[in-house]
This record gives sequence, structure tokens and C-alpha cells, in this order.
Amino acid sequence: INKIILDYKSGKSICLIAKEMKLSTPTIKRFLIENHIQILNGGTRTKSIKETRSMGISGWYKNFYFRSINELSFIINYLERKQIKSLGESTFAIKYTDVNGKQRLYHPDFVTSTHIFEIKPKDFWTTDEVICKKKFAEIFAKNLGLKYQLVDYPIIIEPIINKFYNKEIKFTKIGKRKFFRNYKKYLTL
Repeated sequence: INKIILDYKSGKSICLIAKEMKLSTPTIKRFLIENHIQILNGGTRTKSIKETRSMGISGWYKNFYFRSINELSFIINYLERKQIKSLGESTFAIKYTDVNGKQRLYHPDFVTSTHIFEIKPKDFWTTDEVICKKKFAEIFAKNLGLKYQLVDYPIIIEPIINKFYNKEIKFTKIGKRKFFRNYKKYLTL
């Protein structure tokens, strides 16, 4: 029974745990809920404080669409500071096969002249989806003479707040609501 919790907290999906233990997915979910383990994304893993703050805060900064504060922080505090140009995610579509054997397309977060960057909190790195995408993205990058890199980029909030006040960042409606809720201590309205 403790193995279920340990496996889930280590990043294994509920589906994989159920398959390994020869139990149903609803049984594993119910067990986790009964043991006060919070479930995220249809049961793929637990939610960390960092993910809660980052997820769903999306919008536009210059010509970039970001899906998390971590991505926005990477744009402002890494790409922009080092004056690295990104070709944007829509430029490249990487074909990959998911854990169910289904063919999918994956658009990496940032492509530069030397790297393909995917910005994800480290807790995500062991999920089935990220592992599948990474495998195919590494091959894709190598064929282009690039390096693929998963990055757990920290949220450096001060430059983001400054750019927000200067109207350089436009959040989506939901993103703005989450931004105000999560970072209100930094805001003077």
C-alpha cells in the first residue's frame, strides 16, 4: 500500500501503477484520495507549490505566448538578458509517440540557434508525457545539430512585475486572475 504512494510521488502515472499492481485506475485514484494525496491532471501526479503558482498563468510578452510564469521568467531573465533570439515554438513541430502508442505533435517552448528548450518544473520530468516528448525531441534536435534541454527555470518575479506595470505583458483573462491571486504581495495597485 505504501508502494502506491511512493510510486505516485516519484512521478509514476496512476495508469502505470494500476497496470503494475494489476488493479483498476479508479481503485488507485480512490486509494490516493483516501490517503490525502492531491491528484493533478487527471491523475498523473501530485501538485507541488511551485506548479500551483506557475500553471495556468498565460499571456503574451512581445512576440511570445507563454503558458506559465516559469516560461515568462525564462524569456525575460534568460533569453532577453543574454540577447538570445528564439525562433518561437510554432516554428517546429516534433512528431512523437505517446505512452498509448498514439502519434502526436509536440511544439517545444523555445528554439534558438544552439538549443531546443523545454521549460518544466523538475517534478514534471519523470512523467510519462515528458519522458516520451524528450526522447523524440533529443533525436529531432540532434538531427538539426542542436541540443535539447529540459530547464526548471526559477520564477524571478521583480522584472516580471516591472514589465507588467509598463504594460509589456498581456495576460489572458484567467492568467491575469491567477497572477493577481498568486503575486498580489508584489503588486501595488
